[in-house]
Amino acid sequence: MRRKALVSFAGSRLLLYARDRGGYARLARLLTLGRRRVERAREPASSYELSWDDVAASPEGLLAVLVPGEDLAATEPLLPRVREAFGELASIALELHKGPDDAARLLGLRLLSRKTGVPLVAANDVIAHVPERRRLAAVLACIKETTTLERAGPAIFPNGERYLRSLDEIARVYEEIPEALARSVEIAEAATFSLDELRYEYPEEIVPPGETPASHLRALTEIGARERFPGGIPEKVRAQIEHELALVAELSYEPYFLTVFDIVKFARSRGILCQGRGSAANSAVCFCLGITSVDPSRTSARRNRPWRESRRSRLRSRPCWSRSLR
Repeated sequence: MRRKALVSFAGSRLLLYARDRGGYARLARLLTLGRRRVERAREPASSYELSWDDVAASPEGLLAVLVPGEDLAATEPLLPRVREAFGELASIALELHKGPDDAARLLGLRLLSRKTGVPLVAANDVIAHVPERRRLAAVLACIKETTTLERAGPAIFPNGERYLRSLDEIARVYEEIPEALARSVEIAEAATFSLDELRYEYPEEIVPPGETPASHLRALTEIGARERFPGGIPEKVRAQIEHELALVAELSYEPYFLTVFDIVKFARSRGILCQGRGSAANSAVCFCLGITSVDPSRTSARRNRPWRESRRSRLRSRPCWSRSLR
């Protein structure tokens, strides 16, 4: 099972998986909340700060797997809270890595599962696709912890069993507890969310009442064009604007341009230096909106390249922030 620890408490970690699109949205909000609480200048990018209340406040659409710490006695009081929040969607991770304490660990987790009513699920804390990548994984762990192989200690695992096992290997490792394997299948079947379900969605409030995205984008472009060219809009620029607006309408990209315009306007109102970049950075519309500074009257209009590419993938013109003013 691939995972990302969001909450760590009493030596245990709580892993959350999106069951559906609503769950994915809640997971994204949790990630944003956790990162905002961390001082980025001092903490690694993988750091989060979340409380149990944050997670329990909105568990709908999420599957929870508790990975117990070494001290199972400290883990036991956490399980009633996990079960109360997630109900039948809560599980306890059972990881067997062919270590000297596997038998004792299995017995302890079985007892814990029976006592709390939270089922076990087979897991493996995968860090590599094959055992031979163990040494590379160790180096990456040292980079993450900013240490050396000699000083890494528990940051490096004692063997190479945390890899993608074959189905036959998994069956052998967990042959004494087939219900944990069955639980993993149940979770996989319950987590039906796919990233294919996501679509670009933009704020509706960027369009004034009585306007459409297309009419509002054209109005803003016309205002900007008159400001950029007070002596009159050159014929070449006018042709490029009309060409671009027609293609934007064909691709239904108006909300994207309006959103970027709104972001840039806000940044500049706060004195934050920013500059648009991307495949549409030489766009006449972007120039008129103030997103970019590439004057289309002074450049050759390679207008077809980025727009043709945008038919297959998302057109890009995004703000680039000054590091000193972030």
